[in-house]
Amino acid sequence: MKRLLFSILPFLMLVCLTSCEKEEDTTTLSTVKGRILQVYSTIPVPNATVYLYETISSTSFGGGANTVVLDTTISNDKGEYSFDYKRGSISNEYFIRAFAENFDKKPGNFYITQKNSPSFDVPIFPYAWITFRITNTPPWSNSDGIDIGGYLYGSDPVTSIIINGKSDMQITKKVFGNKKTPIYIDTNNEKGKINYIDSVYCKGLDTTFHTITY
Repeated sequence: MKRLLFSILPFLMLVCLTSCEKEEDTTTLSTVKGRILQVYSTIPVPNATVYLYETISSTSFGGGANTVVLDTTISNDKGEYSFDYKRGSISNEYFIRAFAENFDKKPGNFYITQKNSPSFDVPIFPYAWITFRITNTPPWSNSDGIDIGGYLYGSDPVTSIIINGKSDMQITKKVFGNKKTPIYIDTNNEKGKINYIDSVYCKGLDTTFHTITY
């Protein structure tokens, strides 16, 4: 009887080890890498905090899903990032988000697919600043008053401009960068009301100077 047990025991251990190996093999080691860039450009974003997310589909009654952070990293001087991770169920989704100082705080979800894996770039929106000089032509006395109203359609929410000031003045507003910012401004003084409609390209993380004359 003892001989029978000793002969069966190695076989049972082998079966157990094989079973454990099969369970570990249910996940596949994957790599994703790329660059964090300023949107509409190839300008890298260093020191961005990059998150790798996994959305786990629920098999329970009623469905639903749960999204968790798998890993985080910091982009290097070239804006490069890299993750090694284990893929779970084939129904799970994986995506990346990146956050950086002076960039939009609501980045989109960039999903890892068969087409872009294992390498793809992630664009994020930089902020920019536009400084207006609003002046009359020919110049009046700087003590003359002026009412200014209008909008910049380049920020979230839309930036309104409502000022009671002098006839020659400067104002600075924050907008999204690397794109044109549509402008609508109206001025009102003793000469009457003048509407100004234009658009100005604002480079990301930079200040653009723009003069409006009326």
